[in-house]
Amino acid sequence: MSQLRRRMQNLLKPYKVRRRTYDAWLGDGNGNVIKDGKWMYARIRENVLIVFNNRVQPANNLPVTVGYDDISPNLLQVIGVRELGSITIDGNWDVGPHHETHEWGNADGGTDIVWVQLKQFLPLKVYLSSGLTIKIYGGYCYLGGWQYIVQQSLDMTSYVPASDALWAMVYIDGSGSVGVKEGSTKALNQLQRTDIPDSDPNTYPLAAIKMYAGQTTIKDGQFSSDIEDLRFAGFTSSGATGSLYQLALVESELDYALSRHIVG
Repeated sequence: MSQLRRRMQNLLKPYKVRRRTYDAWLGDGNGNVIKDGKWMYARIRENVLIVFNNRVQPANNLPVTVGYDDISPNLLQVIGVRELGSITIDGNWDVGPHHETHEWGNADGGTDIVWVQLKQFLPLKVYLSSGLTIKIYGGYCYLGGWQYIVQQSLDMTSYVPASDALWAMVYIDGSGSVGVKEGSTKALNQLQRTDIPDSDPNTYPLAAIKMYAGQTTIKDGQFSSDIEDLRFAGFTSSGATGSLYQLALVESELDYALSRHIVG
């Protein structure tokens, strides 16, 4: 019997059922693509449908093919990106939504964890603008009351020492203004992180910047940087407050699945 079944299967292989597909565009025509999770809007001619998508990027007006496959013959879904004649679709669109794989503790993924560094968090980040000018990204801080710090630039030229080197600590004071506190000068090759000045009471340190004689630009590269991030440093010996509040604010800035492992 099994031999007969195999012979029948071989005879029927050339007549495999061909699943019907349709040319479509992602989105409902009003800029909306995602309806819920992996369910997307797609347009076939003038008709807006809801289709399942785990194969392509949820980009508005992306030309796709929708239809059914052999695994889920009753599920209308995105089959893949559709090429438009001689027009090439730039970018890696054939990678569907997959945030679950990058999330720690996600029961539906967690196989390709993204470990996030502090400098990837934008609120109140200090980073290089150009030359000796830094930028401070906007964000909230609590110092006896809630303060919103607008994004702003700060020229550090006046903090370049005439000789040797020092740390210039950028901070927020109780009124929400940005200030700079200089540390003691030392020979550049002797300057350590322990030489970063203490923060004053009712201030919130953002970063310490290494300044040295003859400096024309502040380094802010991935593997070589003059900027030390102090946003999550916690309380200091001088009684500065605000850091633990900032940790709590991360909850509103990050996806919950990630932030719950940072805040607690």
